[in-house]
This record gives sequence, structure tokens and C-alpha cells, in this order.
Amino acid sequence: MSRKRHGQVGVDQESTRKDCVFQVTKSYEEAVEDIGQRDLRARATITADVISFEKSYRASSPGGPLPERFHFKPLGVRTGLYRVNQIYVGAGMYRVVLLFIQAGTRAYLIDAFKKTKKENRNEVRTAIDRAAATWEALVRAGRESEH
Repeated sequence: MSRKRHGQVGVDQESTRKDCVFQVTKSYEEAVEDIGQRDLRARATITADVISFEKSYRASSPGGPLPERFHFKPLGVRTGLYRVNQIYVGAGMYRVVLLFIQAGTRAYLIDAFKKTKKENRNEVRTAIDRAAATWEALVRAGRESEH
């Protein structure tokens, strides 16, 4: 799902979503693989819905609405450098957590988990921690600056 990177824009100044590069992290791959071991159809649906989200995100205007079925919303983590959002996939039965980077039009797929009747607080906290760790690893690798 990784695409060629273009341009530099900030999280709050998304001048162009069309150039956004979505990259898969190991934690996301493992989460989807785990879901797939229990339900192959769910794995395929999650993958198809994420691809559909990527296309919708790129086709939308900055700050503009996305298809309601994704329920694109922040997870309460927003710094000047990155933000963490979640989308609904698999007919709303699963959540995917994304990390959007301030310094470029790039997003990382961080985690996926099944929605339960309770609020999934532990899964959300784990996903937020994974997003922060991904950001820190990018900074250490020199791929992002803190300016």
C-alpha cells in the first residue's frame, strides 16, 4: 500500500491530500494477520476498506468530509507534529488506527482491532502508544524533524 511520496504539508494545513502516502507498520500487519487467522473474510474486508479509505482520502479536499461509513475521527492525540485518527472498517465491526505526520503528506497504518460492546479502551491505548513509538522511531531515524 505504500506509494511514492510527494510534497511537504502540515497536519493542520493539508494543502493536498491527493499526494498522501499510506504506509503499513509491522504492528498493523500483525493485527490484520491475527484477525485473518480467525476470519479470512474479515481480513479481506479490512484490506479492501482501507484501500477504499485511502482513495477517498486522496480524492477529498483538505478538511473536507470523508464518506460517513468510515467515521474518520481523532483519538484525542494531536500535537503540532502528528495526529492519531481511527476509521471504521468491515461494516463497522473493526477499527483501524492511523498516524498522520506533520512534516509530510504521509500516514501510517498502526493497528486494527475488533470493535466490542465496551469501548475498547485497552486497544485504543495500545494503538496510541504504538503511534507515539512509531513517531519516535521516525525522529530517531532522521525521517522527520521536530521543527
